[in-house]
Amino acid sequence: MITIEKLYQKPSLLLSFTGLTLAEFQKLLGQMALAEAVYKETRLSRTNRQRALGGGRHFTYQLAEQLLMLLMYYRLYCTYTLLGFMFDVDETTILRNIVYISPLMTQFLPLPEKIIPAISRIKTMPELLQRYPELKVIIDATEQSIPRPKDKDRQQKYYSGKKKRHTIKTQITNNKMGLILNVFGGIEGKRHDFQTFQDSGIDRKIPPGIKFEVDLGYLGIEKAVPERGCLIPFKASKYQPLTPLLKIINKSIAQSRILAEHVLSWLKKFRIIKETFRNRLNKHPQIFNQIAGIVNLRTMNRLELQWD
Repeated sequence: MITIEKLYQKPSLLLSFTGLTLAEFQKLLGQMALAEAVYKETRLSRTNRQRALGGGRHFTYQLAEQLLMLLMYYRLYCTYTLLGFMFDVDETTILRNIVYISPLMTQFLPLPEKIIPAISRIKTMPELLQRYPELKVIIDATEQSIPRPKDKDRQQKYYSGKKKRHTIKTQITNNKMGLILNVFGGIEGKRHDFQTFQDSGIDRKIPPGIKFEVDLGYLGIEKAVPERGCLIPFKASKYQPLTPLLKIINKSIAQSRILAEHVLSWLKKFRIIKETFRNRLNKHPQIFNQIAGIVNLRTMNRLELQWD
């Protein structure tokens, strides 16, 4: 049986199971503990509650174990049955704990929408450079497999010609420090990357003067937002191969964009957004956003940036 006390004695296992170091886990837990009383009161006094206060089943585990369950589920993406076996409870108890603790944890994560500042709030160049080093952001999209939909219309929408299977797409925008600034997800796998960019409205959220670095999936972006001075690789064709100079330019762009691949690898260490997504599709953007917040938390600690 897994207990929080055992994992406290083995920080390397805690990091492997949750994606957080011992110090990061305990700090997040402390913040959540201070807010739990207000969170409980708000939750129990909701207008659609059917039982009187004090009624209903009480939680078997305390806040630390509940947070551990949620992070282990995201990190390992094992079934509720297996997770219940590890904590010596049934699978419905695991689900109940995860549903309860998820909104509380979200309050204390540096989610992308909390990181990206409004245009009107940036008034000085030092502040702009702090948020957007090198005055650039990297935009990339990733796809995750989903079970084959039963409905024929949904089959067509979610079938990705690139991946040759049914997928759900998410667009990620990060700065040159590795902080995730925007997540736009829940997109059908059939939709093109450039169309996803247009639908996301990211151009309106990033301050003017910031360049976009993209891959060839975003062909057409330089015409859509010419004022951005987008950096996109040159595309070779059958009759117009790339010259040595263009190959050098493409290599330079690829080296600059490699950070986007690193960010994706950090995200996909949480297997819930790497393996076939078994949950309801409408839950995918919320879960992806939470994982992005966890990755941002670790990135800010690595960069020694303050987050309240």
